[in-house]
Amino acid sequence: MLGKEDQIIPYTDSKATLERFKELGGETKEIVYPGIGYIDFPSILETQSDDQIGVVDHIKDRISK
Repeated sequence: MLGKEDQIIPYTDSKATLERFKELGGETKEIVYPGIGYIDFPSILETQSDDQIGVVDHIKDRISK
């Protein structure tokens, strides 16, 4: 899960890590939150009123599979 405006761990670094993980045979799913930076992360933990699925619900979905 990536925040596109993250200044601590830039989106490009996160994207490169994701691609490398795929190259090594890992299963990945990219979820990008536009306008979210490192400090904003708590604001996306829960599903939002605009139906943007929150981090917690993504994790629950992943575990249930």
